[in-house]
Formats: sequence, C-alpha cells, structure tokens
Amino acid sequence: VYIDNLDRCTPLNAIHTLEAIRLFLFLPNTAFVIAADEEMIRSAVREYHKGANERHQTDYLDKLIQVPIKVPKPGALEVRAYLFMLLASDLGIGDGNLKTLQGSLSQSLRNSWKEKPISVANLMSELTISEPKIVSQLEEALNVAERITPLLSGSSRINGNPRNGRLLRLFPQAQSPK
Repeated sequence: VYIDNLDRCTPLNAIHTLEAIRLFLFLPNTAFVIAADEEMIRSAVREYHKGANERHQTDYLDKLIQVPIKVPKPGALEVRAYLFMLLASDLGIGDGNLKTLQGSLSQSLRNSWKEKPISVANLMSELTISEPKIVSQLEEALNVAERITPLLSGSSRINGNPRNGRLLRLFPQAQSPK
C-alpha cells in the first residue's frame, strides 16, 4: 500500500492514518510505503502525544517505520533541470523536443562533476521549434529559470524542493508580458 503526502494532512489525520496502518501491519504479504516529510510527521506525533516523554514520541515512529529511506534534497542543477522541463512542457514544444531536452539535461547532470552545465543557448540550438514566438518565449523562460534556480535551491523555506514554491504556479504571470 502506497501512502503519499501524509505530511500534508492535519496532525490529527496523520496520526489516525498511522494508527490505521498499525492495524494492518501484521497481515501476511502486506507492506506500506509512506512518502512524507519525517519532521512534519514527528511534529504531528509530538502534538498528539503531548503528555508523553520524548522517548515515547520517538519510539512511536521508530516502531512503525522499519526501513526509513532518506531522499536527499535536489541540488541547484536538479532544480534547474526540473524548471527547464516544466517550462518547456508548459509552452508545448512537442514530444520530440521534450525528449531532446530531457536527454540533454540528463547528460549534463551525469557529467556535472567534470564539466559546466549545458547553457541555455546550447539547449536551444538542439531543439527544432518552428514557431519563432515559442522559441523566444522558451529562451526567455529558461533564462529566467536560470536566474531563479539559486534562490529556489538555496532557500530554507523551499528546502530544495521546487514543488514547495508557489512561485512555480505563478511563474507564467511573473514573466514580463509580450
């Protein structure tokens, strides 16, 4: 059973969900995969078990989560690639161009330890977009994304996760009008 975004629930609902999971833990051939921000869930446990000592609060989650897997926060280059793909997809550059862009960005990420990231100009030269308006919109969007990437990847409020930023939903409105 896959449970995603448990950390987006209210603390009470998160605890109720964890309690429901506990009821099923001993069924044969049953496993739960919970995708959630650990600190948010620990905070919900602390809030729910206010009277309990800190050790009890820690044990509650440690007994429930048997194999925690920590996913590292994305770095600036990963955030940059994510933004580039998001913007290109939003502009409708076509499946072939999206595949080309994804391939180029993936290759650039794989080689990031030994060479500079692929430039916006080089990315643009690899794409075959026939409509000049889309070419200029994409180039402008990628250049803006290039400039805001350090802010998104370095912000403690966003914590390296561009999905946390409301900016992404507002991004088309934030660009200069044509």
